[in-house]
Parts: sequence; structure tokens; C-alpha cells
Amino acid sequence: MPLFIFSVGPIFGSPYSEVIAFLSRPFNALLMFFSLSAIFVHFSLGVQVLIEDYVRGEARRTLIIVMNLVCYTAIGMSLFALVRILL
Repeated sequence: MPLFIFSVGPIFGSPYSEVIAFLSRPFNALLMFFSLSAIFVHFSLGVQVLIEDYVRGEARRTLIIVMNLVCYTAIGMSLFALVRILL
């Protein structure tokens, strides 16, 4: 939680150009990447628990695989977006 507050707090409510300038600094982009990664992994684990509790049979395994694929794809896309901003 503190990592997210420190990485997003200074740019909350700022115009687009200031957000891009903030994320153009490597340390800030790295903090944002770690924050987004932690958020997506936490989401993945929470949804996995929900699936395990409420879904039965082969659908459980399929949904867990799809959910993990979606979350790790989102992590990869956030890395790609941050690298594009840095370059």
C-alpha cells in the first residue's frame, strides 16, 4: 500500500503532460511497475480463491489458468507501456 501511495500520490489529479514527465524518470517508472505488478498479483490470488470456493469440476482449472493468463498479460502490458514512456 505505501508503495502505491508513493508512486501514484504525487501525480494524482495532474494533467497528462505532468504524468508523462513524472513517469519518464526511471526510478518513478520502476516504482509504478512494482506497484502495478503487486496489484495484479494480489488480484490474481484473490480471484483464484473465489474460483476455488465457488466453481467445481474442470471449469475451475480452466478459469484459474485464464485468470492467471489475463493478470500476467496485464503485467506485461504495463511494462511495455512504461518502457514506451521511458524511451
